[in-house]
Amino acid sequence: MSRPQFTQSVLLDADENIADLLRKFPDLGKDGGTVSKDELRDALDAMGAKVSGFQLRDLLNDLMPTKTSFDKDALVTLYCQVKMKQPDRDVKDSMKKLHNPEDKQSMK
Repeated sequence: MSRPQFTQSVLLDADENIADLLRKFPDLGKDGGTVSKDELRDALDAMGAKVSGFQLRDLLNDLMPTKTSFDKDALVTLYCQVKMKQPDRDVKDSMKKLHNPEDKQSMK
């Protein structure tokens, strides 16, 4: 399987969140360290990528259908996929303000 191409900002974001992941899952920092499929959602959450159960299932079916354990590289790939599919929270909040007349005053 070829690794998908991600934007530089998403990759940098993933690198910054690895420390949070390793605090919650210290075994990942060891040689051969992995998390199980059951721990995957918590691991992504620790990195700041919140996904629902069905989103995670669909993502795994698309990218890694036969995997049952995930190393740090696999988690970074999944994290990047999740982040690429989610709109940027700041952009989303700005769009809400633009479309909400009551909040237009606060933008001036």
